[in-house]
Amino acid sequence: MLLGRLHSFTPARGSTMPYYTALPTGFITLDVDGDPVVDTNTNYLLNTFGNSDEFDDYDVPGDQGTGVTVNQGDPLTLVDSDGTDGGTDPSQANVPGTYLGDVVLANLNPIVLAGITVTLDPVQGDLIQGDNGVFYMVTDEPLVQNGIASPQLGLTVRIPGVPPLTPPQTLNLDLGALSGNPLTAGIAAGVQTALNTAIITLDADGTGTITVDDALPCFTAGTMIATADGPRAVDELKAGDMVVTKDRGLQPIRWIGSRKLTTRMLAANPGIRPIRIAAGALGHGKPERELLVSPQHRILVNSKIAINMFGTSEVLVAAKQLLSLDGVDYATDLQEVEYVHFMFDTHEVVVSNGAESESLYAGPQALKSLDTNALRELVAIFPELGQHTLQRRPAGARRLLTGREGRKLAQRHATKKRELLELQP
Repeated sequence: MLLGRLHSFTPARGSTMPYYTALPTGFITLDVDGDPVVDTNTNYLLNTFGNSDEFDDYDVPGDQGTGVTVNQGDPLTLVDSDGTDGGTDPSQANVPGTYLGDVVLANLNPIVLAGITVTLDPVQGDLIQGDNGVFYMVTDEPLVQNGIASPQLGLTVRIPGVPPLTPPQTLNLDLGALSGNPLTAGIAAGVQTALNTAIITLDADGTGTITVDDALPCFTAGTMIATADGPRAVDELKAGDMVVTKDRGLQPIRWIGSRKLTTRMLAANPGIRPIRIAAGALGHGKPERELLVSPQHRILVNSKIAINMFGTSEVLVAAKQLLSLDGVDYATDLQEVEYVHFMFDTHEVVVSNGAESESLYAGPQALKSLDTNALRELVAIFPELGQHTLQRRPAGARRLLTGREGRKLAQRHATKKRELLELQP
């Protein structure tokens, strides 16, 4: 089994999908071929949907290490491995089931209040049938919270103009932002009420795939790591070498591994391509030269925005969650890549091309992404990482942000034009 952080469902969509919502009974059925059929003869209202639950990962059968493509009819499990997110994940439960393809949700009729027209933006997601027989829609943001339309639902708001004084306007706002905008504050409560009982349509044609990311945090060969002997290429390091860590000074590498991905592997699974962080993109001249890491490799952020959001200035964020920032993008020009990962006795922050980032974090996602030989080596060195404890969560060197938290942090930095390392000494 490969446990991978959520990734795009089609190449055109790059967001991750951390919520599942139970659909009303009868809305979806399956025909004799196993394809989804949408009931168009009954009105299904949004407030008859289940409350949206946040989840953490997909667990899918397949080859380990380089990503798995899930097709219609393939089994998978929505995994809840984080017990600290009860506010957004009230059920705290895994959902085993079957992937049934893409689905798009929309409201049947626009809402018109005080001459203002409000339309729910179509919500793209994927359709899962649980082994319990319930159909679920997986989406990036929650659909329903506490029995009502989620404030995070996106809306298109068209405000008529008053010729010749003002032209018509079109706004794109979340439901929760209506009350804070002077042009829409007067209709905010009415829109909430209308959406709660909006007639919902679904478009599910049984097509689409999911590509599940490689969950292993890695450096690329050639990355320069600060060591007792000065900067050294990560692919030249070996077990026993002393590496500079942020919290515990020089520490010996206990285990190091690597893996090469070919052109064919990268073409088949573009989501496992490295993330390129341009020189200076993090702020304070960091990294000192471009840094290439795997999508799940966490980068240290040190900012006032982190304090406001999480109560601490330093947090670790997966590189793929920083894609909204200038200078951070997938390295689409590489024909092949070698990933290198190393581990200490504890999770550490190290210096890579002048920027601070993590060593290998031996959580369940990373361990299940290792091949059998690599995992056997690790367990020999760290017996506590045996199969019976694969769900353990060791302490992180800093707070490890979830995908959604990391994206929100990056978006705020981008909007406010603040550097990720604004508090760096």
